[in-house]
Amino acid sequence: KRVTFLWRGARDNVFILGSPAGDHDPLFRLGNSDVWFRSYVVPADTVMQYKLAPDVPIVEGSARDQRRAILVSAQADPLNPNSFGEQKTDRWNRYSLLDLSPARYCSVRATAQPLLHGMLSRQRLSSNILGNARDVMIYQPRGAQPARWTLILFDGQVYQDEYHFANVL
Repeated sequence: KRVTFLWRGARDNVFILGSPAGDHDPLFRLGNSDVWFRSYVVPADTVMQYKLAPDVPIVEGSARDQRRAILVSAQADPLNPNSFGEQKTDRWNRYSLLDLSPARYCSVRATAQPLLHGMLSRQRLSSNILGNARDVMIYQPRGAQPARWTLILFDGQVYQDEYHFANVL
């Protein structure tokens, strides 16, 4: 399927964070207008989160510094009503959701349901080698059953705290 991301009103540039290409891609300006766009061809069952960043300031420094500057204006897509994050918060603390499949287990509605079929625990994992500690979220299904799969989510705390991902499992 082809999807197109749009922004209207930016003067200098617009970037998409979490693009289907897996990078912070620039949108293209339509002539001399204030309309910006970028299209992608994606699988028909694509589900992804993204933010749009208009008028990203140009900063002196490394390429990494410039990439971080995108975070200054990154926000939920105002043209997309589907978003993740606390709905009452401002547009900068939400991600827009693109979900092309109408029959999907992981949906905004599913994540709003309480955790019914298992147990979620948070453990602290310390590393002497790295000199730090991290919280690790462990989801255990209800009942004794052999493990048929393992899912590891880097930034799993974000997946659970923001998206309630275990509620879908």
